[in-house]
Amino acid sequence: MYKRMLQDIIPRGFTKQRVRQLLVSAAFILTAEAVYMWLQVDDWSFRQNTIMYNLPIALYCIYWFESLSQCRASVPLLCFIVDVCVVILSMLRGYSSFGILLFSGHTLFLVYTGIGWWTNRFVRYSALLICLQVMYWKFVIWGDWHSFLFGIFFALFALSLRRQLEGKANKY
Repeated sequence: MYKRMLQDIIPRGFTKQRVRQLLVSAAFILTAEAVYMWLQVDDWSFRQNTIMYNLPIALYCIYWFESLSQCRASVPLLCFIVDVCVVILSMLRGYSSFGILLFSGHTLFLVYTGIGWWTNRFVRYSALLICLQVMYWKFVIWGDWHSFLFGIFFALFALSLRRQLEGKANKY
């Protein structure tokens, strides 16, 4: 059960090149959305939040998935499930939490990636760099330190769970 890998469940037609094409298309769509927001939306604070705060992590998330597709032969399936849960929780916080979820989705995702399991240093360091931007927005602009700290806590919890599952997978 622990030995199943991510590549075991991916269909054969879902090649690395096809994943890259899908992700590049998504990056173009996100960039087009940012240009549209810049030109058509009059509310400056909404436009600023969308472009300056959400666009960097959205583009980074595309790069994250592309990097994950490159190392799918070495990612145990249960660890991938933890990765996906972190991404889903991060997105739920941003889109439909309505104040119910107390953590920062940006912080959860970026800290999980920045101190996580990635062997690619660029993936890790760029996550920490974007996390510095998130810290600036959270602390200086919004004064929201509690969601940032809860995001760090949940990221460390998810990372601990992932490391335990990875240890079990390597044992078998």
